[in-house]
Amino acid sequence: MIYPANFESKIGFDRIRDLLRERCLSPMGIEKAGSIRFSDSIESIVKDLSATSEFQYLLRFEENFPSDNYYSISDSLNKIRIEGTFPEVREIFDLKRSLETIKSILNFFKNKNETEYLF
Repeated sequence: MIYPANFESKIGFDRIRDLLRERCLSPMGIEKAGSIRFSDSIESIVKDLSATSEFQYLLRFEENFPSDNYYSISDSLNKIRIEGTFPEVREIFDLKRSLETIKSILNFFKNKNETEYLF
């Protein structure tokens, strides 16, 4: 645990977290960015920065990388677990678009060299 408890706000890390959340593409990204905490582990920082850099590269320079239709479908999936409940039409549409995006991402990486992207 980092001491003092308000360390993140003292160094402005809470503001950085808010700026990250504003730039996220999906509700899941917003949630992930909101859960980021200050770290002094160089290994963890390097790993996270590398993954971020890789994704930024994909979005900026790779043609045809799917960069839309990132929806949070966990609520819809949890809803259908209960017998007799059904998702709304909008939720099914979002689920369909999310699955199409996942399929497009998988197809994108099938055509790439295995060592080109690490994360």
